[in-house]
Amino acid sequence: MSKFAKAIEPLKDRLRDCHLLAVDPSSGSANSLPGYALFKAGKLIEAGVLEVPRSGPIWVRLQKQAWAWRECFEVPDVLAIEGIAPYINGGNSKATINLQRAVGVAMANIATPNVIEVYAASWRKHVKGLDNWNKTDYNDAILIGYACLVEAGVDMPPVMEVLNGPGIERHDSEAN
Repeated sequence: MSKFAKAIEPLKDRLRDCHLLAVDPSSGSANSLPGYALFKAGKLIEAGVLEVPRSGPIWVRLQKQAWAWRECFEVPDVLAIEGIAPYINGGNSKATINLQRAVGVAMANIATPNVIEVYAASWRKHVKGLDNWNKTDYNDAILIGYACLVEAGVDMPPVMEVLNGPGIERHDSEAN
Protein backbone atom coordinates (compact mmCIF):
# COMPACT_ATOMS: atom_id res chain seq x y z
CA MET A 1 0.00 0.00 0.00
CA SER A 2 1.41 3.42 -0.97
CA LYS A 3 1.96 6.21 1.56
CA PHE A 4 -0.87 8.11 -0.14
CA ALA A 5 -3.24 5.15 0.25
CA LYS A 6 -2.21 4.79 3.91
CA ALA A 7 -2.97 8.48 4.51
CA ILE A 8 -6.41 8.13 2.89
CA GLU A 9 -7.39 4.82 4.53
CA PRO A 10 -8.49 6.13 7.97
CA LEU A 11 -10.52 8.91 6.31
CA LYS A 12 -11.99 6.85 3.46
CA ASP A 13 -15.57 6.79 4.74
CA ARG A 14 -15.47 10.41 5.87
CA LEU A 15 -14.21 11.63 2.47
CA ARG A 16 -17.38 10.37 0.76
CA ASP A 17 -19.66 12.89 2.49
CA CYS A 18 -17.40 15.54 3.96
CA HIS A 19 -16.34 19.12 3.46
CA LEU A 20 -12.85 18.76 1.94
CA LEU A 21 -10.49 21.71 1.48
CA ALA A 22 -7.61 20.98 -0.91
CA VAL A 23 -4.63 23.36 -0.91
CA ASP A 24 -1.81 23.93 -3.37
CA PRO A 25 0.63 25.89 -1.18
CA SER A 26 2.64 28.92 -2.21
CA SER A 27 4.61 31.50 -0.29
CA GLY A 28 3.25 34.13 -2.70
CA SER A 29 5.34 35.27 -5.63
CA ALA A 30 5.05 36.94 -8.99
CA ASN A 31 4.15 33.54 -10.52
CA SER A 32 2.19 31.80 -7.79
CA LEU A 33 -0.42 32.22 -5.05
CA PRO A 34 -1.91 29.61 -2.71
CA GLY A 35 -4.61 27.70 -4.56
CA TYR A 36 -7.65 26.10 -2.94
CA ALA A 37 -10.55 23.88 -3.91
CA LEU A 38 -13.65 23.15 -1.81
CA PHE A 39 -15.48 19.86 -2.24
CA LYS A 40 -18.72 18.88 -0.49
CA ALA A 41 -19.79 15.25 -0.63
CA GLY A 42 -17.36 14.64 -3.49
CA LYS A 43 -18.57 17.58 -5.60
CA LEU A 44 -16.35 20.54 -6.42
CA ILE A 45 -18.18 23.70 -5.37
CA GLU A 46 -15.52 26.41 -5.37
CA ALA A 47 -11.92 26.99 -6.41
CA GLY A 48 -9.59 29.95 -6.40
CA VAL A 49 -6.46 31.48 -4.98
CA LEU A 50 -5.82 33.48 -1.84
CA GLU A 51 -5.32 37.05 -2.93
CA VAL A 52 -2.32 37.79 -0.73
CA PRO A 53 0.80 39.87 -1.38
CA ARG A 54 3.06 38.60 -4.15
CA SER A 55 6.11 40.46 -2.89
CA GLY A 56 7.60 41.82 0.28
CA PRO A 57 9.14 40.10 3.27
CA ILE A 58 8.24 36.42 3.61
CA TRP A 59 6.92 36.87 7.15
CA VAL A 60 4.45 39.50 5.98
CA ARG A 61 3.20 37.28 3.14
CA LEU A 62 2.83 34.32 5.50
CA GLN A 63 1.06 36.41 8.14
CA LYS A 64 -1.47 37.51 5.50
CA GLN A 65 -1.95 33.87 4.51
CA ALA A 66 -2.47 32.85 8.15
CA TRP A 67 -5.20 35.47 8.49
CA ALA A 68 -6.84 34.44 5.20
CA TRP A 69 -6.89 30.72 6.04
CA ARG A 70 -8.51 31.46 9.43
CA GLU A 71 -10.96 34.14 8.38
CA CYS A 72 -12.04 33.20 4.85
CA PHE A 73 -12.84 29.51 5.29
CA GLU A 74 -14.98 27.38 7.56
CA VAL A 75 -12.98 24.64 9.25
CA PRO A 76 -13.23 21.66 6.87
CA ASP A 77 -13.76 18.05 7.89
CA VAL A 78 -10.57 17.17 6.00
CA LEU A 79 -7.62 19.20 4.72
CA ALA A 80 -5.66 17.81 1.76
CA ILE A 81 -2.45 19.73 1.16
CA GLU A 82 0.45 19.23 -1.18
CA GLY A 83 3.57 18.31 0.73
CA ILE A 84 6.87 19.85 -0.29
CA ALA A 85 9.78 17.45 -0.35
CA PRO A 86 13.01 18.73 1.23
CA TYR A 87 15.04 17.93 -1.88
CA ILE A 88 13.19 20.09 -4.44
CA ASN A 89 15.59 22.43 -6.24
CA GLY A 90 18.57 20.81 -4.54
CA GLY A 91 16.86 20.79 -1.15
CA ASN A 92 18.29 23.95 0.25
CA SER A 93 16.87 26.68 -1.90
CA LYS A 94 15.07 29.65 -0.42
CA ALA A 95 12.02 28.85 -2.53
CA THR A 96 11.78 25.30 -1.12
CA ILE A 97 12.15 26.54 2.44
CA ASN A 98 9.50 29.21 1.90
CA LEU A 99 7.11 26.65 0.37
CA GLN A 100 7.57 24.41 3.41
CA ARG A 101 6.84 27.42 5.63
CA ALA A 102 3.64 28.07 3.65
CA VAL A 103 2.56 24.45 4.20
CA GLY A 104 3.08 24.91 7.94
CA VAL A 105 1.11 28.15 7.98
CA ALA A 106 -1.83 26.53 6.18
CA MET A 107 -1.79 23.43 8.40
CA ALA A 108 -1.61 25.50 11.58
CA ASN A 109 -4.40 27.88 10.60
CA ILE A 110 -6.85 25.45 8.99
CA ALA A 111 -7.67 23.88 12.33
CA THR A 112 -8.87 20.40 11.45
CA PRO A 113 -7.49 17.22 12.99
CA ASN A 114 -7.89 15.37 9.67
CA VAL A 115 -4.98 16.26 7.41
CA ILE A 116 -3.76 14.46 4.31
CA GLU A 117 -0.35 15.61 3.13
CA VAL A 118 0.17 14.36 -0.41
CA TYR A 119 3.20 14.92 -2.60
CA ALA A 120 2.84 15.97 -6.23
CA ALA A 121 4.19 12.70 -7.63
CA SER A 122 1.52 10.79 -5.68
CA TRP A 123 -1.51 12.87 -6.57
CA ARG A 124 -0.48 13.10 -10.22
CA LYS A 125 -0.45 9.28 -10.47
CA HIS A 126 -4.11 9.23 -9.42
CA VAL A 127 -5.32 11.78 -11.95
CA LYS A 128 -5.99 10.15 -15.32
CA GLY A 129 -7.13 11.82 -18.52
CA LEU A 130 -5.54 15.25 -18.26
CA ASP A 131 -5.69 16.58 -21.81
CA ASN A 132 -4.67 20.15 -22.57
CA TRP A 133 -5.39 21.32 -19.04
CA ASN A 134 -4.52 24.79 -17.89
CA LYS A 135 -1.97 24.55 -15.06
CA THR A 136 -3.01 27.11 -12.46
CA ASP A 137 -2.70 27.29 -8.70
CA TYR A 138 -6.40 26.53 -8.23
CA ASN A 139 -6.40 23.72 -10.82
CA ASP A 140 -3.58 22.04 -8.89
CA ALA A 141 -5.71 22.33 -5.73
CA ILE A 142 -8.67 20.81 -7.59
CA LEU A 143 -6.49 17.91 -8.72
CA ILE A 144 -5.16 17.33 -5.19
CA GLY A 145 -8.71 17.04 -3.88
CA TYR A 146 -9.82 14.95 -6.84
CA ALA A 147 -6.95 12.47 -6.31
CA CYS A 148 -7.86 12.10 -2.61
CA LEU A 149 -11.49 11.42 -3.47
CA VAL A 150 -10.58 8.90 -6.18
CA GLU A 151 -8.21 7.09 -3.80
CA ALA A 152 -11.03 6.99 -1.22
CA GLY A 153 -13.25 5.23 -3.76
CA VAL A 154 -15.60 8.14 -4.39
CA ASP A 155 -17.31 7.80 -7.78
CA MET A 156 -15.98 10.86 -9.61
CA PRO A 157 -16.67 12.14 -13.13
CA PRO A 158 -13.75 12.32 -15.58
CA VAL A 159 -11.15 14.82 -14.40
CA MET A 160 -11.58 17.21 -17.33
CA GLU A 161 -15.30 17.50 -16.51
CA VAL A 162 -14.36 18.49 -12.97
CA LEU A 163 -11.77 21.03 -14.12
CA ASN A 164 -14.03 22.59 -16.74
CA GLY A 165 -17.43 21.91 -15.23
CA PRO A 166 -20.16 24.51 -15.07
CA GLY A 167 -21.37 25.79 -11.75
CA ILE A 168 -17.96 26.03 -10.13
CA GLU A 169 -17.54 29.27 -8.28
CA ARG A 170 -14.07 30.66 -9.01
CA HIS A 171 -12.47 33.37 -6.95
CA ASP A 172 -9.28 34.76 -8.38
CA SER A 173 -7.59 36.63 -11.16
CA GLU A 174 -6.64 33.35 -12.92
CA ALA A 175 -10.25 32.40 -13.72
CA ASN A 176 -10.35 34.32 -17.00
